[in-house]
Amino acid sequence: MGACTLYAFYIIYGANGGNLGRECNQRYSDACVPVFRARAAHLCLGDIYSNQFLSWWVITGGLSVVPVVYISFLNTRFFKRRGITWEWALSVGFIVVFTIGIELWKLTRRHFHLLEDMPIRRGT
Repeated sequence: MGACTLYAFYIIYGANGGNLGRECNQRYSDACVPVFRARAAHLCLGDIYSNQFLSWWVITGGLSVVPVVYISFLNTRFFKRRGITWEWALSVGFIVVFTIGIELWKLTRRHFHLLEDMPIRRGT
Protein backbone atom coordinates (compact mmCIF):
# COMPACT_ATOMS: atom_id res chain seq x y z
CA MET A 1 0.00 0.00 0.00
CA GLY A 2 2.90 2.31 0.70
CA ALA A 3 4.03 1.78 -2.89
CA CYS A 4 0.77 3.33 -4.15
CA THR A 5 1.53 6.56 -2.34
CA LEU A 6 5.06 6.64 -3.74
CA TYR A 7 3.85 5.93 -7.29
CA ALA A 8 1.67 9.04 -7.20
CA PHE A 9 4.73 11.04 -6.18
CA TYR A 10 6.93 9.48 -8.89
CA ILE A 11 4.35 10.02 -11.63
CA ILE A 12 4.20 13.73 -10.85
CA TYR A 13 8.00 13.80 -10.53
CA GLY A 14 8.34 12.23 -13.99
CA ALA A 15 5.63 14.38 -15.57
CA ASN A 16 7.62 17.48 -14.61
CA GLY A 17 10.92 16.20 -15.98
CA GLY A 18 12.36 15.60 -12.51
CA ASN A 19 12.11 19.31 -11.64
CA LEU A 20 11.02 19.62 -8.02
CA GLY A 21 12.32 23.12 -7.32
CA ARG A 22 14.89 24.30 -4.78
CA GLU A 23 14.52 25.08 -1.07
CA CYS A 24 10.81 24.26 -1.17
CA ASN A 25 10.81 23.48 2.56
CA GLN A 26 11.95 27.03 3.36
CA ARG A 27 9.76 29.13 1.05
CA TYR A 28 7.21 28.95 -1.73
CA SER A 29 8.10 29.68 -5.34
CA ASP A 30 6.63 28.78 -8.73
CA ALA A 31 9.44 26.24 -9.16
CA CYS A 32 8.06 24.35 -6.14
CA VAL A 33 4.58 23.77 -7.59
CA PRO A 34 5.41 20.23 -8.87
CA VAL A 35 6.77 19.07 -5.52
CA PHE A 36 3.77 20.53 -3.68
CA ARG A 37 1.41 18.68 -6.02
CA ALA A 38 3.39 15.47 -5.57
CA ARG A 39 3.23 15.87 -1.80
CA ALA A 40 -0.53 16.50 -1.95
CA ALA A 41 -1.10 13.36 -4.03
CA HIS A 42 1.01 11.38 -1.58
CA LEU A 43 -0.91 12.83 1.37
CA CYS A 44 -4.31 12.00 -0.13
CA LEU A 45 -3.32 8.41 -0.72
CA GLY A 46 -1.65 8.16 2.65
CA ASP A 47 -4.87 9.06 4.44
CA ILE A 48 -6.75 6.35 2.58
CA TYR A 49 -4.40 3.68 3.88
CA SER A 50 -4.07 4.88 7.48
CA ASN A 51 -6.71 2.35 8.62
CA GLN A 52 -5.64 -0.95 7.05
CA PHE A 53 -8.74 -2.87 8.13
CA LEU A 54 -11.03 -0.32 6.48
CA SER A 55 -8.79 -0.09 3.42
CA TRP A 56 -8.91 -3.84 2.79
CA TRP A 57 -12.70 -3.87 3.11
CA VAL A 58 -12.98 -1.00 0.61
CA ILE A 59 -10.65 -2.83 -1.79
CA THR A 60 -12.55 -6.10 -1.34
CA GLY A 61 -15.87 -4.36 -1.92
CA GLY A 62 -14.56 -2.63 -5.03
CA LEU A 63 -13.14 -5.82 -6.48
CA SER A 64 -16.32 -7.78 -5.76
CA VAL A 65 -18.13 -5.65 -8.35
CA VAL A 66 -16.22 -7.32 -11.19
CA PRO A 67 -17.49 -10.89 -10.71
CA VAL A 68 -20.98 -9.75 -9.77
CA VAL A 69 -21.41 -7.63 -12.88
CA TYR A 70 -19.15 -9.12 -15.55
CA ILE A 71 -18.80 -12.92 -15.14
CA SER A 72 -21.58 -14.21 -17.41
CA PHE A 73 -22.69 -17.25 -15.45
CA LEU A 74 -22.53 -15.58 -12.03
CA ASN A 75 -24.12 -12.28 -12.94
CA THR A 76 -27.28 -13.63 -14.59
CA ARG A 77 -27.93 -16.81 -12.62
CA PHE A 78 -26.95 -15.87 -9.05
CA PHE A 79 -26.78 -12.09 -8.75
CA LYS A 80 -29.43 -11.18 -11.35
CA ARG A 81 -27.29 -8.47 -12.92
CA ARG A 82 -26.00 -7.55 -16.38
CA GLY A 83 -22.87 -5.73 -17.47
CA ILE A 84 -23.20 -1.97 -17.64
CA THR A 85 -21.71 0.67 -19.95
CA TRP A 86 -22.95 4.25 -19.75
CA GLU A 87 -24.57 3.48 -16.39
CA TRP A 88 -21.13 3.75 -14.80
CA ALA A 89 -21.43 7.50 -15.37
CA LEU A 90 -24.52 7.53 -13.17
CA SER A 91 -22.74 5.64 -10.42
CA VAL A 92 -19.73 7.93 -10.49
CA GLY A 93 -21.90 11.03 -10.78
CA PHE A 94 -23.97 10.15 -7.75
CA ILE A 95 -20.85 9.34 -5.75
CA VAL A 96 -19.66 12.87 -6.55
CA VAL A 97 -23.05 14.34 -5.60
CA PHE A 98 -23.06 12.38 -2.34
CA THR A 99 -19.52 13.50 -1.51
CA ILE A 100 -20.37 17.15 -2.21
CA GLY A 101 -23.48 16.83 -0.03
CA ILE A 102 -21.49 15.39 2.87
CA GLU A 103 -18.85 18.12 2.57
CA LEU A 104 -21.55 20.82 2.50
CA TRP A 105 -23.14 19.30 5.61
CA LYS A 106 -19.79 19.32 7.42
CA LEU A 107 -19.19 22.93 6.37
CA THR A 108 -22.66 23.94 7.61
CA ARG A 109 -22.20 22.04 10.86
CA ARG A 110 -18.87 23.77 11.56
CA HIS A 111 -20.13 27.21 10.56
CA PHE A 112 -23.26 27.10 12.73
CA HIS A 113 -21.68 24.99 15.52
CA LEU A 114 -24.33 22.29 15.17
CA LEU A 115 -24.15 19.04 17.16
CA GLU A 116 -21.15 20.12 19.20
CA ASP A 117 -20.48 18.51 22.54
CA MET A 118 -21.48 20.74 25.42
CA PRO A 119 -19.98 20.61 28.91
CA ILE A 120 -22.08 18.86 31.54
CA ARG A 121 -23.54 21.28 34.09
CA ARG A 122 -24.69 19.82 37.36
CA GLY A 123 -27.12 21.47 39.71
CA THR A 124 -28.50 24.10 37.34
